[in-house]
Amino acid sequence: MPDDTTADDVAARLRALAEELWRRRTDPRKHTIVCRTVNTPDWGYDYAQVELDPETARGLLAYRPLVDAPKAFDDQFYALEFFDYTASYGRSVGQTTGVEHGEFVGAPPGWELEPDRTAADMLRVMPDGVMWTAQPKHGDGEFETETVTWEQLEQVAAGGWPFEPAETSPEDDAGEDDDAD
Repeated sequence: MPDDTTADDVAARLRALAEELWRRRTDPRKHTIVCRTVNTPDWGYDYAQVELDPETARGLLAYRPLVDAPKAFDDQFYALEFFDYTASYGRSVGQTTGVEHGEFVGAPPGWELEPDRTAADMLRVMPDGVMWTAQPKHGDGEFETETVTWEQLEQVAAGGWPFEPAETSPEDDAGEDDDAD
């Protein structure tokens, strides 16, 4: 950041970024990435999904310079967190991605998430990329995604798509085939 940047300049830029990310959240031109959530309790929130397009990737990349400034004051710096509702959390409807905990993949055709309510949804900006976290509404625990690297965001911002397509499989419908003729 330039030396003449004030805290008010940074705050105004962050407000503008947040408003832009919120506006773009429902844009139908987006691609969806999904991952299994980490720290998922047995009662839900199996997946996180993020709608991502070049504009959103560029907005996320704008956070990148912010992680360098704290390192000058604290070499143990890990992350900055901002309230953010880019990610949605819930259960998949009718299919799984075939992905264990670990990576984001491109959502399969027909992917549908049954969203659950969350609170304290955050974007965590780290030296290696961004991730999303949330807490269940009226419950315990915290859900985290895997990290989307700065390099992956740069590829999306340039019009590329670095995410492998998901391998889909039907949900476990044990017992439902018993009624078949």
